[in-house]
Amino acid sequence: SKEVFAEWRQLARSWPIPVFPLRGRDLLEHGFTPGKALGEQLDALERAWEASHYTLTREELLGMAGIMS
Repeated sequence: SKEVFAEWRQLARSWPIPVFPLRGRDLLEHGFTPGKALGEQLDALERAWEASHYTLTREELLGMAGIMS
């Protein structure tokens, strides 16, 4: 029905879009150097975050990168 569709549409619009908690600068601040390896590390961390259903925290991701915060 139209009402059910409207409810689903509203739910979809109100659903929070997950924001990846790291940026390249976060890794740079912890001794990584700019370049391809930095991008590859960031991509790997983002894939792990997605695989965790967006539950890994910034601190957990930094730990995965070998950074103890």
